[in-house]
Amino acid sequence: MSPAIGRDFRADDDVPDAPRVVILSHGFWRRRFAADPSIVGRVIHLNSMPTEVIGVLPASFYHPLPDNWRQPDVYVPFRLDRAENNRGGHYLQAIGRVREGSTAAEAGAELAVIASALERDYPRTNTGRGAAARPLLEAMTGEARTPLLVLLGAVALVLLIACANLANLLLARATARQKEIAVRRALGASRLQLVRQCLAESVLLSCAGSACGLALAAAATRALVALGADRVLRGDGGVPLDWRVLLFTLGLAFATGVLFGIGPALSSTADGVEATLRDGGRASEGRIHRRAQQALIVSEVALTIVLLVSAGLLVKSFWRLAHVNPGFEPAHVLTLRTSLPIARYPEGDQIPFYQRLADRLRTLPGVRRTGAINILPLDVNYSCDGFQISGRAFLPGQEPCAESRSVTAGYFEALGVPLVSGRTFAAADTERSQPVTIVSRSMAEAFWPGGNAVGQHLTYQRVVREIVGVVADVKHFGLDSAAPFELYTVHTQQPSYHTMSWVLQIDGDPLSVAALVRRELSALDPEGPISALKTMDDQVTQSTTEPRFRMTLIAVFAAIALLLSLIGVAGVVAYAVSRRTHEIGVRMALGASRHDVTSLMLRQGLLPTAGGVVLGLVGAAGLTRLLSGLLFGVSPNDAAAFVVAPLLLSAAALGATYFTAVRAAAIDPMIALRTE
Repeated sequence: MSPAIGRDFRADDDVPDAPRVVILSHGFWRRRFAADPSIVGRVIHLNSMPTEVIGVLPASFYHPLPDNWRQPDVYVPFRLDRAENNRGGHYLQAIGRVREGSTAAEAGAELAVIASALERDYPRTNTGRGAAARPLLEAMTGEARTPLLVLLGAVALVLLIACANLANLLLARATARQKEIAVRRALGASRLQLVRQCLAESVLLSCAGSACGLALAAAATRALVALGADRVLRGDGGVPLDWRVLLFTLGLAFATGVLFGIGPALSSTADGVEATLRDGGRASEGRIHRRAQQALIVSEVALTIVLLVSAGLLVKSFWRLAHVNPGFEPAHVLTLRTSLPIARYPEGDQIPFYQRLADRLRTLPGVRRTGAINILPLDVNYSCDGFQISGRAFLPGQEPCAESRSVTAGYFEALGVPLVSGRTFAAADTERSQPVTIVSRSMAEAFWPGGNAVGQHLTYQRVVREIVGVVADVKHFGLDSAAPFELYTVHTQQPSYHTMSWVLQIDGDPLSVAALVRRELSALDPEGPISALKTMDDQVTQSTTEPRFRMTLIAVFAAIALLLSLIGVAGVVAYAVSRRTHEIGVRMALGASRHDVTSLMLRQGLLPTAGGVVLGLVGAAGLTRLLSGLLFGVSPNDAAAFVVAPLLLSAAALGATYFTAVRAAAIDPMIALRTE
């Protein structure tokens, strides 16, 4: 892959003292520079440092391993200084091509040998640190594979239900056209010609439906993006309907039209010409036709039950997830990220800036508390660092690890993180005072008996620190993940971070002070960048985008399946009424009551429905196990889902058939007896 304009990085760009260069992503180039082709060769400022633009990536380029599923805007050389003896960083991901004829397993074996050598040569930093190779496609789609297969299965079930309805319609039509088919055969038409005609009609119906579906799909793609399709589909938010989708749809339409039209076509041409014409032109419905229709209804209902149970499990799972305690209070909290360029804020200059900014933000109307942290909760970034506990020894490679966070005084109060014991950080905790730290409840309980960690000491970043407080566990990696061990330090007592995320506790709507926050930051530094300005409620909502996306789509598919099944059940009953009108007249003339007729028609629809419910529950018990990896706090065999789904479908089927049955019971016997 080469840049669309300009050049790629060269080896001499990736050395510590090389001139600063950058390649822009295509989207950033269009948004920020209006797709100006003369951008190559111009100098822009990154982190307040002049940097030359040497190229722009093509629009088709997609970074395979984006951070937080957000595509990078700019790419710069790593410029690693190999002379530095810093072996503590284990945060890089490498992408490479294996030699022709080699496999990922062979590459992994070579990496394992290299990792073993590094572990032997550098036991302090590399003990227990391995290296694994896997195909890039697997790395890109590994987490998305199961959700996408589940969604594909749901689509297939809906397609089968729709096709079963189409087959039922064609069977009914074939019965009604028996006289027409017999006349055509009597006039010389061959069975092959008639079958081809019936199949053409079936394929035409299927293609017409597919064309309508494509039109709806074009509009639905916008809804998919709004639901968070990029989080599941690992794309840039676009779900294009290109020529491949068109060909797939047309091919599927043709295949389903033939597959579900061949049976009715053969059935309609199977009866003898003489028998049909001798019957006086009255279309007769054979036992095979009735059994075929009932089998299709049973199949529809069974597939619908599977979808309804699956949707019920996902809805209940999402409800449980949405009510998980994240360890903080997201309501009425505004968040934003500030980044200080290293060129203008060298080490030590960030702390005074943050203190001045905190003082300004604290005086804004409606702001109750302020605080900052280097990595905001529910962010995908991690920073698991080793620490030592005074008086305890651990073998190399088995040292404990905790997620380290640098925070300002007031952070826990601003975000509403409960204090379990001890105290939180205060303004008196400075670089001149006793180094202190705060740990999470789970970390305290794991390393100190009874969780009595306050007053104990640990060593972090080669500094002995006193534990002054224990706070509640925070779900940093997602509501569905376990809270990690966490170690908090105050930002004034360690090398500061140039990027910090602020949390402001607001009276009323958090976004009401957004403009004031921008004004205060601009007053301190007109070039100070601000990003990710949103409410903490939005942060929590974004963390549940994937389960919400899956739940919504499966629920929509289940609703469509339910509607199609009800149409199928009601259609079979209505067709039975139209075909048995004469019989109903005879029954009523012989003394049958309207209640008897209503019961007869209800049985016509509810018996196959009951069979489908039983079959569907059996199928759901096995298939819903595939959802186990997507559920939170819910068993794949959850009793509520397996009870509510059949009750919902049975009630809906009863309602759909009841009105048709009542209408059948209202038929005038004299009119019914004259019906052919």
